[in-house]
Order: sequence, then C-alpha cells, then structure tokens
Amino acid sequence: INKKAMEGTIMAHISGGVPNIMLTLEKLDEQNIGELIYFFELACSISGNILKINPFNQPGVEEYKKNMFKLLEKPGY
Repeated sequence: INKKAMEGTIMAHISGGVPNIMLTLEKLDEQNIGELIYFFELACSISGNILKINPFNQPGVEEYKKNMFKLLEKPGY
C-alpha cells in the first residue's frame, strides 16, 4: 500500500508539473540518516541564499513561544 501511495503521489506531481527528486539509501543506519539530514540542511541553506532569505532566522518560532507562554500564564509573559 505504501509503495502504491508513493507511486500515485509521484504521478500526481509529474502530471501537475511539480518538481520531484527521489533519494535512495543503501542502508537505513546512523551514518546514512546523518548524511541525509546534512543533505537537507545544506539544501535549505543554499536555497535560502539563492532566494535572498535567511533560512536560520525563525521569527515565527519566537512569536509562537511568546504566545504559548502567555496562554500558559507563565510569569513575565
């Protein structure tokens, strides 16, 4: 079922003109997962640079934390 769901998603993206990439790991272990995470971190950094944005600036995260602390009635918020 998972494989057919993946294939259906790929077909939908292709027919809709959505860019795709498929990454395959030789083995699901610590090294390969670490390399995959690094790949996405690097891709995020490079694409942010190309788009002239700072992908490591998270003003939305700070805003939600302030709101959450206020809703939880944390002292100082």
